[in-house]
Amino acid sequence: MPSTSIRTNSSTIFVSNLAYTTTTESLRAAFDDLAPVRSCFVVYEKMNLSPEVPVANSSASEPKSKGVGYVTFALKEDAENMVERYASDANDEQLVVDRRKIRVGWPDKKVRMYPSCRGSSLRFTPICVQVHTPGGI
Repeated sequence: MPSTSIRTNSSTIFVSNLAYTTTTESLRAAFDDLAPVRSCFVVYEKMNLSPEVPVANSSASEPKSKGVGYVTFALKEDAENMVERYASDANDEQLVVDRRKIRVGWPDKKVRMYPSCRGSSLRFTPICVQVHTPGGI
């Protein structure tokens, strides 16, 4: 779970514990009622579109949700308010989307390893990059 105590300059929050049936539209509708949303999306698993593997039924061709998403607000202050209001475990106030209590927090930064060629050996250099934040800084 992303840290809820770190203050960020981003207007994007990370949302988890989404129902697998939650769509980008229903996620947007839930947060748009609370503050103006610039963009949002639900994260889906990559689909195997290999022509060698026939699709047995139509549900297999549907992308499957990972149960997480990102919401970018029009104002950074709105994102901060959402995290302060709904991220605390001590807070009795819960945010519900598609009849499921969800968790909110700041997106984590990931450390990815990129190969770098120095001399004759191949090394991996850690580079800190921020998780995709659509429209956010």
